[in-house]
Amino acid sequence: MAGFKVPTQEELDHDYLWRVHKVTPGKGEMVIFNRSHYEDVLVVRVHNLVPPEVWKKRFDQINQFERLLADTGTTILKFYLHIDQDEQKERLQARLDELTKR
Repeated sequence: MAGFKVPTQEELDHDYLWRVHKVTPGKGEMVIFNRSHYEDVLVVRVHNLVPPEVWKKRFDQINQFERLLADTGTTILKFYLHIDQDEQKERLQARLDELTKR
């Protein structure tokens, strides 16, 4: 499993996909990403960390990155985890109640 939190200084010294690429699976391996390069489009938009001209380019860059992986033998499976409205409401309320997570 590979988890991605706030980038380290070493990660910030490289392009935003560097930290993801270095943990992609080798032949015969499997890696599950908990958060990933998609955060580099979502979070940066929500928190206004980079200008639109930066994050808009990342959509194509991510598609090209995944195409490179697929073209060189990596099978990519994406899962959408769905929770019901009551669970979502509970989770959102918990975030609102926690000052550091607002």
